[in-house]
Amino acid sequence: MSSPLYLFRLPQLVYINIINSMSTTDQSYISFCSRKTYSTIKHLARRFEKVVLDTYADHTVMFGDSTFRIKSNRKNQEISNEKVKINGQWVDCEVNTEFNMIGLFWEEDPLFGLMKSIEYVTDLFHTDISSMTLYENVDDRLLNLVQQRQRNLQLVKVYTDSSKNEIYDAEKLKNIIRSCTSEIFQLNARSSEELEIPNYYIKCNMFACLIGKWITLETVMRIDCEEIYLCETIFTVVELNRFLKHWINGGSPRLKTFYASAENNHYNELFDGIENDRKEETLVYQSTHGKYKLTFRRWYQIKRNDGVTAAVEFAFNFHYNRYFLQFAVWPVEHGNS
Repeated sequence: MSSPLYLFRLPQLVYINIINSMSTTDQSYISFCSRKTYSTIKHLARRFEKVVLDTYADHTVMFGDSTFRIKSNRKNQEISNEKVKINGQWVDCEVNTEFNMIGLFWEEDPLFGLMKSIEYVTDLFHTDISSMTLYENVDDRLLNLVQQRQRNLQLVKVYTDSSKNEIYDAEKLKNIIRSCTSEIFQLNARSSEELEIPNYYIKCNMFACLIGKWITLETVMRIDCEEIYLCETIFTVVELNRFLKHWINGGSPRLKTFYASAENNHYNELFDGIENDRKEETLVYQSTHGKYKLTFRRWYQIKRNDGVTAAVEFAFNFHYNRYFLQFAVWPVEHGNS
């Protein structure tokens, strides 16, 4: 029969190497043992590069180098005698080292328990939540708590599964849209009713509304973003002409990319009152903040009043079976500053 290994009786350099050879699941589990082990792991363990939250109606999954599954109860599961202390609260816990997963089960006030769990893990590994995906009609409370707790949040996605005919509650979705201050905000959720959000404003690096027709031209010209992608709102060519003139005269100064549905591909209307140069060369614009890529083949160059140039083209999107206006400000290597 093997004897136990008393880890912290070993020389410090030895147990530092042992701790950093562990998975973060094992490190987290050891940290539950006492305040001393928590402090030791916190000061010696390697750090997470990022932590991702997937939030559902009855549980939240936190991904890093390990996975933390946080639930409000233990539906149809046996209650184990394993309990750990999270910030002074005793919590049911299950550890699965094979899948690098820790389950934490909060019987009362799941939102409170979730935030305590997040605080515990992010403090232990000196990190923040980098991104969140909200599913199944989750409201904006967790999003607000995370945004209040840390300096910035890199990415927020709101998602419904169209193959399951999932619908997001309109009021909850509106509250999330109004509350979100992340650097990248992606809406891919079908609302229970068409939204109306007057005077909407956000300052971010990328805003993508893949589902929904609530974005107006006034919203486009008001929000402060580098990249804007809109898939269901269909703009008239007269509106798109107005947008281009807005940009030429100094509006939306941070804007680098705009991609939106157009009612047709009539260039004469689009460039009414706008000087342009026809180009035949093929150029590819790669999004700075996402996976989006725009390919320009037969495009037109327009110039802002300060000399910055942009490419404009109607491109047919076979998925949506209609034309999209694609607009991109060329980076420094194309002569822009």
